[in-house]
Amino acid sequence: MAATVSISNSLMNSDRESIANMRRRASQMRTSALFSDLTWEECTYLAHLAKSKDLARNETLFQQGTALRTVSLIESGAIKLLQTRPAGEEVVLWVRGEGESVETPSDRRNARHTCTARAVEASAVLSWETDEFHKLSIEFPVIGRNMQRILQARMAELEERYCEMAIDNVMCRLASALRRLMLSIGKEDVEGIYIGISRMDLGKMTGITKFTISRIITEWTNDGMVLPLREALIVRSPDKLHALCGVL
Repeated sequence: MAATVSISNSLMNSDRESIANMRRRASQMRTSALFSDLTWEECTYLAHLAKSKDLARNETLFQQGTALRTVSLIESGAIKLLQTRPAGEEVVLWVRGEGESVETPSDRRNARHTCTARAVEASAVLSWETDEFHKLSIEFPVIGRNMQRILQARMAELEERYCEMAIDNVMCRLASALRRLMLSIGKEDVEGIYIGISRMDLGKMTGITKFTISRIITEWTNDGMVLPLREALIVRSPDKLHALCGVL
């Protein structure tokens, strides 16, 4: 009730454009895993408390090793999470798309980012300060339950990817990576499913050399399964890709 009253008072003091943006964001938040099962009014309240930030392509949202100060939700675009190893090599851990959370919230004081977040394309995020978000998760317990589900899903994905690295051949590993990317950052296109990711980043995600990725994509192009673009590709036959992953 307090949240509804608070947002009602705020809406009365906002212009039409601000109200429209808040309602649009609330509708989008309701479809995200982080805010699933919250009411439209509750999401509107949370949208009102969020800060919006636009990111240019390749702009960094946060750096590995810096203090974890915010919890962010991708409003538009896509963000990749990179970890730099001691020898200087970069590994792409995840690529997150619209409606997905970027950071893994932590209740530990002095928690630090374990990776760097960088925009794959022009993007926008909604952010909440970690202390404020912790209070909100107490006020709305469903957020805590959603966070637990997200962590469980990401752990399951890590286990799956570990098995792929240990057992699958390079073609299956690449197909599995593209299948996940279709779900997270894939966009409908007249030719199929557009995935905006470079060959280099695909290599950093899968442990496959850029040369091998190019060779496999050439084979798939000749087979009509994909259409290669500059720093992107279009999956023309998702069914064939799923078959390579052993997914029906």
